[in-house]
Amino acid sequence: MSNWKRTKETVTILEIHHNHLYRLRDSGELKIGKHWRDVSSRNARRPSYRWHVLNIERYLNSPAEKR
Repeated sequence: MSNWKRTKETVTILEIHHNHLYRLRDSGELKIGKHWRDVSSRNARRPSYRWHVLNIERYLNSPAEKR
């Protein structure tokens, strides 16, 4: 089973709101390739993301001073 999940699955597993997930991504706290990736087609109207649940969970559970 892959650790890369759609947004809806990710927020359900991690029990966080999707806005929080996007804020972490937009702030640069979550890194492209390690925590998330854009899997949209070139002609997509809006982006489609996949999130690495395990890496995000590790990040969220790490002490704030070590992030």
